[in-house]
Amino acid sequence: MPVCLQIQKQKLITMMPVKTRQPGKVRSARRVTKQNTPEKQVKATFSQMITELTGNSSPGFGESRKKKNVEENKKSGGFSLIELLAVLAILSILMAVAVPATAGYIKSARRAAAYTESQIAADAVQLYLYDEKEAGRLTVGKLHKLMNLNLSDPENVLADYISGGQKNSRIVSVDADLKTGQLKKLIYENKFVKVSLTVDEDGTRNMEEDTMDKAD
Repeated sequence: MPVCLQIQKQKLITMMPVKTRQPGKVRSARRVTKQNTPEKQVKATFSQMITELTGNSSPGFGESRKKKNVEENKKSGGFSLIELLAVLAILSILMAVAVPATAGYIKSARRAAAYTESQIAADAVQLYLYDEKEAGRLTVGKLHKLMNLNLSDPENVLADYISGGQKNSRIVSVDADLKTGQLKKLIYENKFVKVSLTVDEDGTRNMEEDTMDKAD
């Protein structure tokens, strides 16, 4: 090489700034180089393929996902299938006990209401008999008017004695002493119960549910 060229080359080298390497930057560059190795790229690509195909980040994701779901359900207060079955079993037992008891209470309440209504009907019949006896009109025909008497009918013969009547009820039959006008027996029936009411000589009333019970 000519001497002049060597001198010019040396000047250029001398004029170029010298870059000093910083330890931190060297280590950082080494890390980047290490992360971008072909092996790392293959693993990252494989992991990305699994994620796209299965929606999971790793082959063992299913078990960890189940555990995570269980933990989330516990935190959110959810119920397991066993807990729901236990609750249903308890409710079934309670219903089996409560339904018959409730039906019994309803039947007793209906019977008590029918007893009260039969006494109201008996009072009305007794007043009617007394009025007809005093007017001298108490005959067998008057008693027949009380047979199968629909108390819901506003035009029935007892309309003046029972204010407003009694809905879905009737007097099935009446037995009375035509000489004294004293009521002896009355059978009353409403939508649910049939009641037999008898009157003793001293005026005591006895009531019992008729043997021909009506269906609930």
